[in-house]
Amino acid sequence: MPTSTPNAERPSTRQGDYNPAESNGEYKLLYLQELVADKAYEAITEFLAKQSEYEIASLLESFPSQNRLLIWAQVPEDIKGEVLAELEFDTRQPLLENVSSKEISLFTQDLDAQDISEILDTVTESVRTSVMATLDEDIRIQVNKLDTYADWEVGSYMDPDLIQIRDDITLAEVQNWLRENDDLLDDESQELLVVDQSQQLLGLLSLVDLIKHDQRTLVSALIDAAIQ
Repeated sequence: MPTSTPNAERPSTRQGDYNPAESNGEYKLLYLQELVADKAYEAITEFLAKQSEYEIASLLESFPSQNRLLIWAQVPEDIKGEVLAELEFDTRQPLLENVSSKEISLFTQDLDAQDISEILDTVTESVRTSVMATLDEDIRIQVNKLDTYADWEVGSYMDPDLIQIRDDITLAEVQNWLRENDDLLDDESQELLVVDQSQQLLGLLSLVDLIKHDQRTLVSALIDAAIQ
């Protein structure tokens, strides 16, 4: 008598069966979906505690809006700021609607200026003012600087500490400036941001090009504009 072959079953992701070795995003999403469906709050908290801020942000954005608040409430307090900074504006905004300025200050206390600026761009002006008053002076100045740029300008999506050079100077001038400020480059630096007089981003200058070309060459002649 012939027997039918059963269809292949998807690996179980039931509560208690979570396997950290299964690191792919689909597995984690399926597992979290089951926890949310069962409103297993404690299990959600334990699961999220094992994820990075990037993974949590990705998972939140994979859920419909009505489920995000449930998940957000279980995110560990010590990484909520990092998670908020990774979220898209439309995902972040509803999560902060009923959050006090005191709570947001706690979220942002260990973040850099870029991340703080992203978060404060989502809240009301009164909340923003309250949070800004709690920041260290140096961070507050950097956040204010970032907020003065329009969306198309380089400052709106770069940290104030990143290296910018003008397009109308020579490679020799860049080299001289870098030698005088040798603490600006680290071992991972490969490119410099190139901006014009109005601080609009034009492209990148690679350190390889900086070294190998005639030092009388203008930066503008060697811009890699692939990021435009």
